[in-house]
Amino acid sequence: MCRSVGRDSVSHKMKFTVSGKVRAGIGLALVAISGVRLYYYLLNHPVRINITSKSLGAIVLLVFLIVFVVLPVYSIIVTREIRKRRRVEKALIQAKEEAERASKFKDRFLSTMSHELRTPLNAVLGFSDLLLDKRCGELNERQKRYIAHINSGGKHLLKLISDILDLSKIEAGRMEISCQDLSVASIFGEVVSALRPLAEKKKQTLSANAERDLAVHADATRFKQILMNLVGNAIKFTPEDGRIELAAQPSNGKVQIKVRDNGPGIPAEERARVFEPYYRVRETAALGPGTGLGLSVVRSLVEAHGGTVRADAAPGAGTRMTVILPALP
Repeated sequence: MCRSVGRDSVSHKMKFTVSGKVRAGIGLALVAISGVRLYYYLLNHPVRINITSKSLGAIVLLVFLIVFVVLPVYSIIVTREIRKRRRVEKALIQAKEEAERASKFKDRFLSTMSHELRTPLNAVLGFSDLLLDKRCGELNERQKRYIAHINSGGKHLLKLISDILDLSKIEAGRMEISCQDLSVASIFGEVVSALRPLAEKKKQTLSANAERDLAVHADATRFKQILMNLVGNAIKFTPEDGRIELAAQPSNGKVQIKVRDNGPGIPAEERARVFEPYYRVRETAALGPGTGLGLSVVRSLVEAHGGTVRADAAPGAGTRMTVILPALP
């Protein structure tokens, strides 16, 4: 099931107030009912009580202790507990309000910075593409190399900004997932067409395999983003002449998608951490630039679709990313 990604907050103060009133009401009702029944019983059944002076003294002493010792002490304890709870509730409310203010400030900051950074970055990338296209004249090898570095660095920074914004939207619960029935083979074709030039630069083999009638219930843009991140990672960390395979098959009413490569793999002790924000595997950190956000975004998007993702890999044996998403509802 697709849903919005976010964090739900519960007011503990409301829970305590409502439950306290309910308990007090039940207690008063029971006392009233017991008192009325005792009154009618005594009216209809006269009771003779023989009390000695010692018994009477003990009763008076007991009543005195209850009225002047036990009840005041109990009242003081209850009052202190209530005040303590109110202080805790007040502190929780203040912390919640401060967190909400900080979250709003962060959202405004990221929104403004994304616009301020993306606009000049797109200009840099556009002009670097024009220069590499030789529309402004021929370039020597050194100039081509420098402009290629500018273009590569700009794209890396643009992806970093996009990943940070996506993660921020997910944490703030503002990323809407609009699901529809999608052809897996069709989406596979779009992803492979977009990423094949990157694979060809490293002389890698990139293939996709999915049944024509296999469909998944997902958001088209986010589903493509999940696959682009996974396949892009496989291309980046798989050496030249490597092999990357994208495959899908039905599994127990769901769709199981796998991205396999024959790259360096992931050590067992690091597999559980690869989906953490900003975490990068030590062995692959030197193979290319990265933000450490791609897999974290993938996990959040997959979970927003009601699915799961896991990494199966061994050092030197390649990596296999498995995503399980709902099939047609």
